[in-house]
Amino acid sequence: GGASPAEREAFRSTLLRRLDLIATHAQLARTRAFVTDFVLLHGPLSPAFEHLPAFGRCAFVGWANQLLWDACLERGIEALPLSAAVARWGQDRCLSLKRYLSADAPFTASGNNCFAQLVSRQLAACFTPRKKVLVVDLDNTLWGGVLGEDGPDGIAFRPDSYRGRIFHSVLGFIKA
Repeated sequence: GGASPAEREAFRSTLLRRLDLIATHAQLARTRAFVTDFVLLHGPLSPAFEHLPAFGRCAFVGWANQLLWDACLERGIEALPLSAAVARWGQDRCLSLKRYLSADAPFTASGNNCFAQLVSRQLAACFTPRKKVLVVDLDNTLWGGVLGEDGPDGIAFRPDSYRGRIFHSVLGFIKA
């Protein structure tokens, strides 16, 4: 929905060409490239007609975002999930069709803050050294019982016992 096959192919071709340029620039500049996925500025005009090809903007944006994510993955470009962030924060809170039409600025003041938060978190995730330490209590956390008092045979952590099943699940979760 939302576009003819010829329009979709033209969009796909343009998008891939632009992503190739971004990837080439990032490689030559020895840096990382970031793009956001596509967001609908406003919801369907009438949800009852969204399934019709002429009104299928939501379906088109979903298709375009899948194309973008796949192409970014192939090219080593970081794609920021702006559409998911806007959905989580609330479209009315983040986007303004009036601002877009009058000033070519689609974000509300709150939307600008939300967008900045998304970008800063992604940058921090990419450029901050990671610490790989998990600290947990042992007795009655990783197993049932107190090792010093109950001894190795007195603690519960196996899936075959009622008391040990939860501890076995926790151990599997930590290992994963």
